[in-house]
Amino acid sequence: MENQDEIVITLSRKKTFLMAIGSLGFVIAGVWVLMLGAIGVGIVCILFFGFCLICAINKLFETSAGLVLNDQGFYNNSCGLPEVFVPWAEVVGIVEFEVSGIKTISIFVNDPDKYVGRGNLVQRLLNRDQLKSTDTPISISAHILNIDHDQLFSTFESYVKNYCDLELEQ
Repeated sequence: MENQDEIVITLSRKKTFLMAIGSLGFVIAGVWVLMLGAIGVGIVCILFFGFCLICAINKLFETSAGLVLNDQGFYNNSCGLPEVFVPWAEVVGIVEFEVSGIKTISIFVNDPDKYVGRGNLVQRLLNRDQLKSTDTPISISAHILNIDHDQLFSTFESYVKNYCDLELEQ
């Protein structure tokens, strides 16, 4: 049975390709820094942006949607972390924030640890770090989706208003 109130937002191949190129550039810069003798900085740069490059390449060849919103909840596949379905009943709040010019939506859930433990070791560490820095392991950015941030936030907010038992701040 098809869901009548469902929006599917696809991954943007163009944005993902640009992210892969940027990550590759930083991996090369990390190698250069490593050759200049800054071993710690070079290794961290290579490892972090190498991981970003792998995630971007994986997303380039993925056929599943980046984000699906329906009356049951949302399916988030817009980042390098494991695909996750979050029922609206578990959502306790949303916040829009901006860091270094990148706007993001943080989704707060009643049991964040349920989402922190997903994925491989690196993904779990990233989830744990995100939980420490933002108080939630779930965030959505339009950076690789076929939608701009304002439209994404407006769409997400309307689903929250319709299907969550929350009062959103105006």
